[in-house]
Amino acid sequence: MDVEDDTMSRRIFIVEDSLGFILRLRRAFAKALPDFEIEVAYTTKSAKEWLLGAVLDPPALIWLDWYLPDVNGESVLAYARSLPEYEDVPI
Repeated sequence: MDVEDDTMSRRIFIVEDSLGFILRLRRAFAKALPDFEIEVAYTTKSAKEWLLGAVLDPPALIWLDWYLPDVNGESVLAYARSLPEYEDVPI
């Protein structure tokens, strides 16, 4: 990820159900990428809703937990990849 690119989104989207892990990820990303905003979804349903709402400004990166409480992360990955706006977003 080229963090010098001014056209790139300054957001990271985390899909994770563990609050403790989210806090650790937030700290790590804040330290490494202090200018980035962190968005979080805790379930597959909320992740898909967020992705659909963010198509005009996709995040620079999506951190995806594979083991979510409602449906596994594979469905979020498939959904994101079905939207052309997320084609080049690292997941």
